[in-house]
Amino acid sequence: MAKCAACGQSILFGGVRDGSLRFCNKKCSRNGLAAKIGQAIPEDDLYNAVLDVHSGPCPECQGRGPVDIYRAHFIWSLLLLSFFSTKKYLCCRRCATKKQLFAFFVSGFVGWWGFPFGLLGTPVQLVRNLVEMGKQPRDLPSPELVELIRLEAGRQMMVVRKGGPKRVARVEESSAEVDRDSSLVADR
Repeated sequence: MAKCAACGQSILFGGVRDGSLRFCNKKCSRNGLAAKIGQAIPEDDLYNAVLDVHSGPCPECQGRGPVDIYRAHFIWSLLLLSFFSTKKYLCCRRCATKKQLFAFFVSGFVGWWGFPFGLLGTPVQLVRNLVEMGKQPRDLPSPELVELIRLEAGRQMMVVRKGGPKRVARVEESSAEVDRDSSLVADR
């Protein structure tokens, strides 16, 4: 079974192809290209950008960091239908705890109303939220934060400084390079 090159989800039918890579949708295809471009960023520059975000103010409350990626787990159910999700947030520990408490109470209220997955899945999601709330803030940035910053830097490199998005042709892995003005150049 094929897996998305950007997010790792299984692809049953269809998807988007870019050369030898396969993506589950167009958004993942763009993220995959941005990730390829982001790999060209020197590690020192990437590490400095990650530290700036990690030690900077929280994007949610503008309070003190450290800022990192945190998860909140949800479930809602109705009769035979149950929906599970995990949302990721870039924020400080205090904001993350608020979001995880919200997920805990929403899941605790609307998670039980389905059979059999609501009854089985709700305790799992509640425990997952409790575990996430019990985690201490990290002194160092998480690998997920590093990848998020790399992806965002790749996206920014896809945009020309003046004039908006540059038309990007399909670029083979071996034929792309990043020039001095941070725009994508394809060798032919």
